[in-house]
Amino acid sequence: ATDLLKNHLFSVLHGNSPEHETHQQEMKLLEDRWESIVSRLGADTFPEFLRSHWNGRHAFVRQNDLFKTIRHKITDRSAVFNLLNALETDIDTYLALTQPAGSHWEKTAKNYATAMKLFRVKQQIPLLLTAKRQLDRSQFEQVLRACWVVAFRYNVIGNLPPNEQERVYSQAAQQLNQASGKAHDAINKLQAIYPSDDVFKASFTDKTLRTTDSSKNKLVRYILCVLERQHSGMDLDFDSASLTVEHILPQNPHVGWELFNEDDLEQFTY
Repeated sequence: ATDLLKNHLFSVLHGNSPEHETHQQEMKLLEDRWESIVSRLGADTFPEFLRSHWNGRHAFVRQNDLFKTIRHKITDRSAVFNLLNALETDIDTYLALTQPAGSHWEKTAKNYATAMKLFRVKQQIPLLLTAKRQLDRSQFEQVLRACWVVAFRYNVIGNLPPNEQERVYSQAAQQLNQASGKAHDAINKLQAIYPSDDVFKASFTDKTLRTTDSSKNKLVRYILCVLERQHSGMDLDFDSASLTVEHILPQNPHVGWELFNEDDLEQFTY
C-alpha cells in the first residue's frame, strides 16, 4: 500500500507539472516530504497510519478499499500536496498515541494514551487525530478520556467485536469535522459502543486474565493500581518492578494444596 500510494502521487504530479524546472522542483519536494513521513513512522506502520488519518477526515473505508478510494480522490497537483500537508499535520498526534512514552503531552493525556496502548486498542485513533486537530486541550482530553473508558469496557473487559466499533469512531470524527463540532458531540456518538453498567459489571465479575502472559500481567497491575488510586488516592506505577500480582490460589501449588484438584486450580487461580 505504501509503494502503491507513492507511485500514484508521483504519477499524478508528473502529469500535472507543465514547466520543466517547476516539475523537477516539485518532484524533488514530493520525494523529500514523502521520505520524511515514512521514515518517521516506518514503512510497516505507514498503511495503518494512513487509514487512521483517512477515516478521521473522510467517510469510513476498510483497509482493502483504502488505496482505491484515495486514488479516486487524489487526481491533481493540488490534491497531492493537500494530502501531504494533512499527513504531516496528523503524524505527531499519531506517534504520541502509539508511542506515548516519547511524547511531550501533559501527564493526564499521556496516561490515557499509555493505557490504550496497554489495552492494544487502536480503533479510536481516527477520532483522536481529529479531536487533537479540531479541539482545544481541555476538550481533547475529554474525548481522550471517553475513548479510554470505552476501550476498557468494550474491548478489555467486554471483549466485544471491534468491527462496528471502527465505523462508530469514524462517524464521531466526522461529527467533529463539522464547523461547530464539540467534544460532547463526538462523545455522544460513542454511546452506540458504550456497554451499560449492568453489562459491564457482569463481564467484569467473570473476567479472567491469565498473568502467565506478560502483557496480561501488566494489564492486571494497571487495573489494580487504578482501583487503588480511586479507593485510597495512592498513585502507584503499574509498571514498577516492585509490584507483584498475588493470585487467589498459587500458580505453582506445593504441599498443603492437595484439597484443590487441577480443575479447581484452573478455574480459581486467575
